[in-house]
Amino acid sequence: MVKYWLLNFTGYSNRRIADEIGVGKNRVEAKRQEMESTGLLDQLDKLEGKNGKIYPRTITKKRSVSELETPRCRLVSVYAPSAGP
Repeated sequence: MVKYWLLNFTGYSNRRIADEIGVGKNRVEAKRQEMESTGLLDQLDKLEGKNGKIYPRTITKKRSVSELETPRCRLVSVYAPSAGP
């Protein structure tokens, strides 16, 4: 879904696309960076915000989509079996 929107609405900001499809802006940003690095999207200097105004694009640290899908914390079992009777 994110890929479709980025291909068809390339000039929209990450937040605008995220709001339209109901995902986080970081997920859209990571997918945009991935697609730009493989040549599927052109790197734009300006993007259109939710309010229709054109803004200069700020590029942040690259994050992969897999980083966004990986939980940041590990679940630890609190159950410790007893050593017997």
